[in-house]
Amino acid sequence: MAIFRRFSPNLSSAFWLVILIMIWSAFAPIQAGGMASYVMIIGNSMEPGFHLGDLVITHRQVTYSVGDAVVYRNVDLKNYVFHRIVSQDSSHFTLRGDNNSFADTYRPIPQEVLGKLWLRLPRGGTYLQMMRNPLVMALIAAGLGGLLTI
Repeated sequence: MAIFRRFSPNLSSAFWLVILIMIWSAFAPIQAGGMASYVMIIGNSMEPGFHLGDLVITHRQVTYSVGDAVVYRNVDLKNYVFHRIVSQDSSHFTLRGDNNSFADTYRPIPQEVLGKLWLRLPRGGTYLQMMRNPLVMALIAAGLGGLLTI
């Protein structure tokens, strides 16, 4: 029993380290060497499944197939688009929003796709935008600072 108590803090620290590494590998953005891309829905082209203000997290995949909801950079719009793959020829995807009757004019190649839908957070983008307000950020920092001092 004394041996368990002696190693217990070390096991607990190792456990939490493994948990943090798993969380980092799942949620780290592509810009930081991870696999995740974060996109806030700003239109209604993917309704009824995805709504204005939802936060979509995608993960990079080796291959994509018809039916996958993906994020890609549309060079014509100079913006990121979250739509579903409806067909694929030898080198390009054809994509369309679930609520659209027409296909996207831009047809990305697989290397232009940032990732496939992994997680949807309803209204997550709206909450994230609210947190970017300087006053809200100051209150969060003050709350975390107070928590750390306790």
